Amino acid sequence: MTQSFTAQISQGRNGTPLSVRAIWSYSLLSDADSPHRIGVGVKTTPGAPAAFADLSHIDGFDTEVDESTFWDAMFERYRETWAAGVETGEWDSRDLLKRSIPLDTNYVAGRYLWVIRWANNSVPSGADVPTQLAGPYLIR
Repeated sequence: MTQSFTAQISQGRNGTPLSVRAIWSYSLLSDADSPHRIGVGVKTTPGAPAAFADLSHIDGFDTEVDESTFWDAMFERYRETWAAGVETGEWDSRDLLKRSIPLDTNYVAGRYLWVIRWANNSVPSGADVPTQLAGPYLIR
């Protein structure tokens, strides 16, 4: 499996909502899709979280990404090759997720926002280690 995980985070003026775009591109040699959840986490310092316990707040990990109500929009591009009813090549997908996050008691100026991918069927917690990270972005 090949994959890439990126995020684009922007904010107009100080105190305005955050605009978050997460992009996960991957290809597999079979149609056995790995589970994945993509969400956001907040830290008070810029260093990468070693575990979910390092984050002061998380959102979006309640269910797998294609069923999540956290994201405002999700777009998926999907391609696979078949011939005579048999898959003949690897397939690939690109998930694009979008979310506008208003500042509140969890998303506070001076904290750092991370976009996180978690490749597991369970909701992450405590000592669980993020699968992939994008960030940090200083909330203004």
